[in-house]
Amino acid sequence: MAWRKRNIDIEPQKTYKPGYPIEKRGIYYLARRLSSQLSLALEGTDYSQLTKCYSIWICRDDVPPKERYSISFYEMANTKNTAPNSIAKENYDLMTLVVIKLGNEVYNGGKEDDGYELLHFLNAIMYPHKEDFMATVTEYIDYPENTDLWKGVTQVSSLEQVIFEGAIDDALKFVERETREVREALYREKEEAEREKEKISREKEEVSREKEEVSREKEEVSREKEEINREREEVERKKEEINREREEVNRVREEVCQVREEVCQAREEVCQAREEVCQAREEGIQAIILDNLEEQVPKERIVLKLQKHFNLTKEKAEHYYKKYA
Repeated sequence: MAWRKRNIDIEPQKTYKPGYPIEKRGIYYLARRLSSQLSLALEGTDYSQLTKCYSIWICRDDVPPKERYSISFYEMANTKNTAPNSIAKENYDLMTLVVIKLGNEVYNGGKEDDGYELLHFLNAIMYPHKEDFMATVTEYIDYPENTDLWKGVTQVSSLEQVIFEGAIDDALKFVERETREVREALYREKEEAEREKEKISREKEEVSREKEEVSREKEEVSREKEEINREREEVERKKEEINREREEVNRVREEVCQVREEVCQAREEVCQAREEVCQAREEGIQAIILDNLEEQVPKERIVLKLQKHFNLTKEKAEHYYKKYA
């Protein structure tokens, strides 16, 4: 496989919880490292020149117990396609974040564990004050009578020294970047101030015109106040009319309530009369059936009589016959 350039950033960290998510900071660094590969994005910019960026964060302290001595990978992935997709992964997988969490001076992992060699080595490097520091490091780095290299390694007495030296370089770069940005910001602010001066001059002229407009509006307001006072008087008169109308409505409502009571009473009387009619009808049907039975009139003639005299269907007439026969 052909070798391609890789952009790798390694960030040793004293704490996993500096007050913000390390993962967000790592993604931010990756985005800046990726965008820095192109000085300026123009219409003819060749984006095919972008190469993959890696950001590796090694966090020593403040790691939750369940996450200690673990390695997490975060990559860009194609999660869904609504049609066949033949895009090569290398064309979109341009950022990989690796977060290595330690969290304790003692590493009890076994050689069969995933990532054992790396975690074992980093445990020694990130906790260099331990007695077995050199013994562990020499398992991974060969020092064949190289006194200068050996001397450089033995001078590393603590993690704080490593982080402090790296922090100074980062701080200097940050100050340079911030100074440049401040200068550019001051230049932009100066230009903005000139534009503001011109804007203020125009606004002064506008204010003068607005003052004249306000004077005219005051006169208009005075006239409107007089009109409002007249309208208020009219409203008061209308209120009085409304009050009188309300009193009339209340009287009408009382009359309606009384009429409703009368209607309810009439309905009750009608219901009672209907019940009496139904009862009388039942008694008449019963009397006809019994009288005809005494006269030994056949069932068919009795049913016909019930249909004729009481306007019943044949089924209903037979029902009453069975009920009273």
